[in-house]
Amino acid sequence: MRFYEGADGLKTGHTDAAKYCLAATAKKDNLRFIAIVLGEEDSKVRNQEVMSLLDYGFNHYQMNLIKSKDQVLKKIPVDKATKTEISLVPVHDIGVLSKKSDSTRKYTYNVKLNSFKFPIKNGDIVGKVIVKDKESKKNITSVDLTVLDDIDSLSFIQLFYKGFKDMFSGEYTFSFVK
Repeated sequence: MRFYEGADGLKTGHTDAAKYCLAATAKKDNLRFIAIVLGEEDSKVRNQEVMSLLDYGFNHYQMNLIKSKDQVLKKIPVDKATKTEISLVPVHDIGVLSKKSDSTRKYTYNVKLNSFKFPIKNGDIVGKVIVKDKESKKNITSVDLTVLDDIDSLSFIQLFYKGFKDMFSGEYTFSFVK
């Protein structure tokens, strides 16, 4: 197993009752497989069986990267904050396992926001992105969303200055409610 390309972990074992056993992991192209073989008569057969399982996985399956970590999925405008908009990003890469023969499959995603208050720090969960199969409309996976940059609320002085600046720049609008 140590000569298998991408192999990065394993646990071997042998007892008279369990015979030769092996659990191995390998990673290639953002795709990790775990192969487990139990009860083989000798270690050479055990190793060959694990390599065959890993080969099958890597030859027939692929990981489709939908969105990468820190890739902005949506921007939403905010008021009374240190930034004018919030950039929403997934907390980790969003990928979907598929057969290589099924490489034409397309995906869509929807962003669902939680209610939140400032301050918000990168890593705070503010919602979810839900990935769907475009054809069947079935949910495939969901990943938590966070913000790209830390955002704080404006202080009273900052709010006063912003209102004063907006009023003289023509961006401030008055609304009267009866």
